[in-house]
Amino acid sequence: MTTKPGATLFDVAKGTVSMRQFVAGLSVTQLGNLVEGARTLGSTPSAVGAAGYTTANYENLGIPGMVLSDGPAGLRLTQQIAGNPTTYQWATAWPVGTMLAQSWNRDLVREVGDAIGQEMREYGVTMWLAPGMNIHRDPLNGRNFEYYSEDPLVAGLTAAATTQGVQSNPGVGVTVKHFAENSQEANRNADNAVVSERALREIELKAFEYVVKSAQPMAVMSSYNKIDGTWASMNYDLLTDVLRGEWGFKGLVMSDWGGSHSAVASMYSGNDLIEPGGNPNEVINAIKQSTPQIDVSGLPAYSQSGTRYSWSLGSLSLSATGTETVSTTVDQTTDLTKVPLSGVTTTDAGGHQVFTPNPRFTSVDAAYKAVTALLAGSAFNASQKAAVSITNVVHATPGDDTTPVTAYTVTLKGTYPASYDMRLGDLQRSAMRILNVATQSEPFQQLAAQLGVTGIQTGSYTGQFADLTQFVSVDKGTVNGPND
Repeated sequence: MTTKPGATLFDVAKGTVSMRQFVAGLSVTQLGNLVEGARTLGSTPSAVGAAGYTTANYENLGIPGMVLSDGPAGLRLTQQIAGNPTTYQWATAWPVGTMLAQSWNRDLVREVGDAIGQEMREYGVTMWLAPGMNIHRDPLNGRNFEYYSEDPLVAGLTAAATTQGVQSNPGVGVTVKHFAENSQEANRNADNAVVSERALREIELKAFEYVVKSAQPMAVMSSYNKIDGTWASMNYDLLTDVLRGEWGFKGLVMSDWGGSHSAVASMYSGNDLIEPGGNPNEVINAIKQSTPQIDVSGLPAYSQSGTRYSWSLGSLSLSATGTETVSTTVDQTTDLTKVPLSGVTTTDAGGHQVFTPNPRFTSVDAAYKAVTALLAGSAFNASQKAAVSITNVVHATPGDDTTPVTAYTVTLKGTYPASYDMRLGDLQRSAMRILNVATQSEPFQQLAAQLGVTGIQTGSYTGQFADLTQFVSVDKGTVNGPND
């Protein structure tokens, strides 16, 4: 593939660069961030307190961050945002899915969907994590209130009406869920739905087939559970053969929160977006050998959030018995004027994650004390501590340990994986699906306006499809009053 240096996603939208060319020009790090959910809002209007986001790290490439809001009966957002002045996000509480389905009125359901889509645009939400549309197999299922029916036709047509309503609004869309067989709430992270293919296709999958073929939702969410022994997010038959191959689904598939189980297997199977994500290294380290990112102190760089430390170890697994070593000497030749790579991540009142780097070190002795303090505390677990050693410690006065340290060496021991199982093509394919949705999102148009890019206009997501199937038609007669 011949890449186009300097190309942006705006060029793809205008047709001057193909999506394949654009994605072929992205680095593995950029691809890893694209397929992982993020916690940082971008510069475009974004709802606060949403369930998740996509990366906004590459707005310079025309790639907007998108906002994913949960809510079984309308948008669920942070209602009151601290600030001066205090601001509010009051979203409408609509009737739950079951009640809407009982109306048997798809026109009414479309109106509800349209109103939800308008609120999404008002608050800066790209994808609504709804409708939920699994089958009511048992009245005790804790999610039944947000699902439509025990009948796949009613569930599928109601979901299609909701999707058509939401997606009649430019640049926003739905995420139908939970695909598939989320038939119980208790233990749904470990449930294994054992079901014959006939029952699966005629009951549970049939509802999803109706909504995909008649409304083309922007996204589908894979469920937590296993189906006949295979996690839904890692089920190639389900996500690729059936959803995309047989039904012609064109959007992206995202995992339920924490439900990808394996970045390699889920992406191979057709699960494109890992939510809530925040760990692109699980993708990057599965595709190539990555060495640790060493900070000025000699330790790997880290981000501290509360009591949790995220270390930039690359694909090296710390182990005292490891055969690989990474050694760094800190002495008078070390540039202590550099801002440390390590620091603290906090969340501000607007929901933005803010990274504050640690203060610069004033001396080698200060860096040494910081390293020994981290090793003495809870930043590393016991096995990691055993793999980190400090040697060749030199004091200002030889033989006098009370004088400042002027040099020391940090050595990491560990192992790199014997093989790397992530295929570049799988990663690029998932990125293309995410970016295709991004080009049709409201934030894409907003980002273009901010950057002064002309010719970018988003429309109804469903409106782009001319070959949608109409499964049921209804003749509507006149309703006459008693005296007519």
